[in-house]
Amino acid sequence: MPKLGLRLYNKEPVILTIDDVRQIPPVGAPGKGQIYRMLPLYDMEHPEREPVAYLTSLRFAMGGYLPKERIA
Repeated sequence: MPKLGLRLYNKEPVILTIDDVRQIPPVGAPGKGQIYRMLPLYDMEHPEREPVAYLTSLRFAMGGYLPKERIA
């Protein structure tokens, strides 16, 4: 994804899937995000405006859980 200099977020959920889980929690396990067509991404500064980008695919590595105080 090109650098836009924006903080983006999605309003619709993404289903994260890991095909070969070897431990719980699956920290470090790679997976794919199930996105149907395109997932609109919105600018955090202007959430009421139209989407500024679209996500068409997602690959991830599962990390650890965030502590409650880090969730904004």
